[in-house]
Amino acid sequence: MMTKKMLINGIISADDDAEVYGWLGYTAYTPNMLRSALAEQDPNEPDDGTVELQINSPGGDVFAGSEIYTVLRDSGAQVTAKITGVAASAASVIAMAANKIEMSPTAQMMIHRTSSAIQGNVEDFAKAIQMMDSNDQAILDVYAQRTGQSDEQIYNLMANETWFNARRAVEMGFADEIMFEPVKAANSVVPTVTAELREKVRNLMRSGQQPGSQKSQESQLHNKPTKSLSNSK
Repeated sequence: MMTKKMLINGIISADDDAEVYGWLGYTAYTPNMLRSALAEQDPNEPDDGTVELQINSPGGDVFAGSEIYTVLRDSGAQVTAKITGVAASAASVIAMAANKIEMSPTAQMMIHRTSSAIQGNVEDFAKAIQMMDSNDQAILDVYAQRTGQSDEQIYNLMANETWFNARRAVEMGFADEIMFEPVKAANSVVPTVTAELREKVRNLMRSGQQPGSQKSQESQLHNKPTKSLSNSK
């Protein structure tokens, strides 16, 4: 059983535009490329229903990004996205489709509001503005659901075209882990056992005192260890 590994590199493109980017010398990734990769089967080594995405993309076509996001979510696979370089714009939306998002310690993520090249009269501009606002709201909903941030917080991040390094992305909920770093357990409150306290316990043990006895309890009450936060690994 194996995990399907897919490289999402270059510009996120509509299927019909991929050959144009190729002719110009650009790498492009399209929705049909993802569909083909998901459909591939190796009779000698069947997949185990897991997918690993390695993302390094500046973004691109918002609707192609939406389609790739949807195909991933609809696949039923357990998806891990590893951001190896950058996941900007539409590529960051694609990453949100993963069950788990990891970022290289040198990687970046960028989110912003939709942009478009507009031509025409005032009605055309008004339609374009409405379309971009609608796209922004759809993408905002995805980010907010993933991160737990409020709509207002996400809107401000998008409006300001915000870049996140790996640590900031994890703090903000846009990623789950930093690659190559050990996963830290939750903070726990543990007693700090001082040398003085250890010696008192040894004296109690030598005298045959039991931990639950009245004398031992009084000793613990009068000599409580201080508590501190520590990260358990």
